[in-house]
Amino acid sequence: MADSPLRVAIAGLGFGEKVHVPALRDCPSTEPVALWHPRPERLEAAAQATGLPGHSSFERLLADPTIDAIVIATPPEPRFALAQAALAAGKHLLLEKPVALNADQVESLQRQAMARNLTVAVDFEYRAVPLFQQLAALLQQGVTTVLADGGRDLGGDVQAARRRAKAVASRRLTAARQRAWRVSRLFGKGGKAAQLTRTGVLPQAT
Repeated sequence: MADSPLRVAIAGLGFGEKVHVPALRDCPSTEPVALWHPRPERLEAAAQATGLPGHSSFERLLADPTIDAIVIATPPEPRFALAQAALAAGKHLLLEKPVALNADQVESLQRQAMARNLTVAVDFEYRAVPLFQQLAALLQQGVTTVLADGGRDLGGDVQAARRRAKAVASRRLTAARQRAWRVSRLFGKGGKAAQLTRTGVLPQAT
């Protein structure tokens, strides 16, 4: 007899509803079974759209013994407390990035998961995007053609290509810093993305 699929609840209904629910349905070893959101009107809309039951109480969601795992796809600030509560309830976790607001919180989740023999993983979904997979394959093949401005080959003038690529990268970095500043104003309490560079997939306890 085949193993039963992992029954998964989704906390957070932006990326959680649009991406995680269909992905869990597409995977034969997982089954989305419930949603959580603190705002009843948002929860009701998502429950109707997905056909899944909704919970406005995270504690009641965790108390359901039929739920094996939780996807936490909320904004960054509440993520650590939700993850702690889920681990205490014996649930496996899939976490969006950043896992928490600082490295100490990430290490705390790792210790709690290992102590309870639970699996906690981080969602690196871009590794499965065909464009990035193609780029990785080209780099592994030793392809080093310099491209910029939407992929246009800049030809044999390597110095000009490097200058153009540097300018493009600088503009993108400036835009990324502006986005990071807005996110920190919305969600941050002194947390810095640089503190999370030690974060990776938290290992499954052995």
